[in-house]
Amino acid sequence: MHCPFGRPLMLQRSKGAPLTVAHSCRRNEGQDVTDAVIQALSQTGRLRIVDTDLSNGLEGSLKAILSAPIIENICLSKHSLIASPLPVDFLHEGAPMLRRLNMLGFHPNWAAFPFGPTLVEVRLFQHEEHDYPSPGYFLRALDHMPNLQSLELSAKAHGWWRVVTHFRHLSSSTGAKTL
Repeated sequence: MHCPFGRPLMLQRSKGAPLTVAHSCRRNEGQDVTDAVIQALSQTGRLRIVDTDLSNGLEGSLKAILSAPIIENICLSKHSLIASPLPVDFLHEGAPMLRRLNMLGFHPNWAAFPFGPTLVEVRLFQHEEHDYPSPGYFLRALDHMPNLQSLELSAKAHGWWRVVTHFRHLSSSTGAKTL
């Protein structure tokens, strides 16, 4: 994305090749950079890795990502004082290859988010502890992630980040999680 004027040519020449979208927000970036990120994120069938800062109003581009059949890693950040919910339909149709999910400043709808069996790492950094799920939703989400190896939930309290929960090497035997 460092050369947004070449974006249409790069996307055309790359044909159906998997895409990595990496973007860190800059204070004075122009509309051409924003458009480049939006266009790249709209290529949902080609997304393999998304590592992007959505602070400059790019979070609306997530609404278009209903499914991402080959995406393996998602790292989303939004630096603001208030956490944002992910769009209701974000990945609603699935992400069957998703292995790593890292989010800062967003909180998923724990009742509807498609936490899947391929996830091995989930890291959620929330602004407030109340952004976390009820125990029932949390346990249901864990049931949908039998291969999860690392789970980190952190919240900001009184201006400092603190780890609420950090589990490493989760294992499952006969349907019960051992922590």
